[in-house]
Amino acid sequence: MLKLGAEIAGVAFSAAFVKDLLNGKRLSAISTAAKDSWRSGVDLDHNRLLIKENAGRFAFDTGLMMAGGTAGASLGRFGIALPSAAGDLLPGNVSTSAPRPLALRATDTSYYPGVQARGNSLQPPLEVFPTETSSLPGEAGQLASKAANISPSLFKEPRPISWRLPDGKTWQWEPSEATGQTLRDARTFVASFMSRDYLGALATAIESPVMKQVELNPASRRHDVRFLAADLNEPESMRALMSRMNGLAKFQWGQFMRNGEFEPQKLDVVVPRAIIELKEGQALVPLVDFAQAESGGYKIELPNRTTDGKPLTVLQTEEIGAIRQSSQGQRLIAEMGLMAFEESIVHANQHISAGGDIISPTYAEFARDFSIEHGTRAHKLAFLGLLDRSNPVKEAFYEQEVPAVLYDAGMPLPLIERHYFAGAHHVQERTPVIEFLRKKAHVRVSAAS
Repeated sequence: MLKLGAEIAGVAFSAAFVKDLLNGKRLSAISTAAKDSWRSGVDLDHNRLLIKENAGRFAFDTGLMMAGGTAGASLGRFGIALPSAAGDLLPGNVSTSAPRPLALRATDTSYYPGVQARGNSLQPPLEVFPTETSSLPGEAGQLASKAANISPSLFKEPRPISWRLPDGKTWQWEPSEATGQTLRDARTFVASFMSRDYLGALATAIESPVMKQVELNPASRRHDVRFLAADLNEPESMRALMSRMNGLAKFQWGQFMRNGEFEPQKLDVVVPRAIIELKEGQALVPLVDFAQAESGGYKIELPNRTTDGKPLTVLQTEEIGAIRQSSQGQRLIAEMGLMAFEESIVHANQHISAGGDIISPTYAEFARDFSIEHGTRAHKLAFLGLLDRSNPVKEAFYEQEVPAVLYDAGMPLPLIERHYFAGAHHVQERTPVIEFLRKKAHVRVSAAS
């Protein structure tokens, strides 16, 4: 969740933009709830120039005072609920009446007119892929079977996304350096994952350059889930324990003010470890572990020691080796990779590398089209790069962008839905994006075949 204390001291917009963006009630809501925390310095000058060039005169000055306390966001693969502070930034709330009590809930689809949230089981599927790749719907099955042979270098470079206004003027989203880095990592991840090299996919996420700027699995955060060797052969136990792992996975940031000054941001990522209790001696051994890399950041390891540092016996080494090679062990490694992808390659880059701006060209296209169709001002601001990363609604946008990044990286949509649009995994937030991707998917599959 995001907790923010901020006060907007003054905002002066051009009349044309004010008419489109704000009304008196909204200005009051902004000043009291601090839903829009505009950037200062270089970013603000850039945004001022962007709007002036593409949308006419747009002059503003802001006074922003951060209140004492913390600003933090935690992002995981489970659904979130945003406070009423973000209410009038979302679709379906364009009147001047009081804000709705909750802006987004995983069970509420009223903010997306005409769109119904749909998901699969509340727990992760037992198989990474359907039993047979051909069982993927239509031509998507053919694309999935070919994906392992698609080199990431064959993808086109991200292109700008334009938004032509009724008056003939144009707004434009431009791919950033963060876009390039994130999509390179994402394509490498997808190529490994689709070829069923789950350990390689996990390594790509853990070794991502952005991880040099975060702490992985801090001692203050729970990050271990214990599996009995017998659990691996019990489908319901496997699903329940993987679901527990999903509940722990998250990227989190926080920033404190002391003596009137902000301390450096505290950034950490949790990628849960599966701890296996072996039959032989009831030894506790990480299925996969993480360690500091010499060059900074992290690397993956297949430890031959217990969690308390004791070396394994020959029989224990054989047992954990067999588990790692088994279908159940590979399924757990795949799940760790899926979680690591979301928290490191996507969420950490969103906050750290992109400063909260849109990374994915597909998500920029979605934000444009969704704002035009539903009149959502927050998606408009996100497209323009004017929605600060401290804004409470950002958390929902971060979750929406995950499937779009995977789509840009070449993962077939049925697999995106299988693992990132199921049960409580942000179904509410991601429903409109999935609907948008479904419309695009047929064009891509036809081109690939």
